[in-house]
Amino acid sequence: MCPYFPYRARGEDSGTPMRMLFATDGSNGASVALEFLASLPLSQADTVTVLSVAARGERPHAQEVAETAVRALGARGIRTSLRVERGPVADAILAVALETVADLVVVGSRGLGTVSGALLGSTARALAHEAVVPVLAVRDRHEAPRHVLAAVDGSPEAERALAFLVRLPLPRGAGTTYLQLAPCERRAADEILSQAARASTDLIVLGTADQTTRRGLIETSLADQVLSGAHCPVLVASGGFAAWPVAHRREAVAGPV
Repeated sequence: MCPYFPYRARGEDSGTPMRMLFATDGSNGASVALEFLASLPLSQADTVTVLSVAARGERPHAQEVAETAVRALGARGIRTSLRVERGPVADAILAVALETVADLVVVGSRGLGTVSGALLGSTARALAHEAVVPVLAVRDRHEAPRHVLAAVDGSPEAERALAFLVRLPLPRGAGTTYLQLAPCERRAADEILSQAARASTDLIVLGTADQTTRRGLIETSLADQVLSGAHCPVLVASGGFAAWPVAHRREAVAGPV
């Protein structure tokens, strides 16, 4: 049986503000992610940077998409800033995440991007694969989660994920089920998805050393498999960059003087 623990409100453990980057393309998937983000119990010290990535000639529309999200978050009293960038979507998101020293990147898990013309689902998978900053891919969930499944395997990535989970703004009354995986478990994705279904999970947190599995001629990562099969949002929280002290992250972004 997997151990279950009530979630202790973040304010009781840490007063460290959360810096979030919300990447939106104006799609239905991004709208669901926006509602999910707006429902989280953020503090007045937390901030959200809203980013829209424009293809050539689409900057006015990208600006409009970002402004719509800023207004929606502002109506909830959430502190926001706005960015519109160009370039490959995943690369632009990662660059802004590093520049703004983001603790978490939030994206929709699927949907055709009306701004970039690229599948946001592909972007979510690309960001999760890089996993330099924790990535939350939101699917089919409009409200803050109350049943969290944390899949861990004893790796350094798992330790970082558990430390990050303590900081994650979740509502009072939320609880976490911990699923201990064996290192390099071949059927880890199936085990995670099966447990998530049994436990009525509405957020999966992956704190594992990512691994690849060959299925037929295709080799896929654990994050890919869980993102593709999950019925709820997935947080790939094993990114190493977010575990660094803020001063070190800023130095890494700025580069040597």
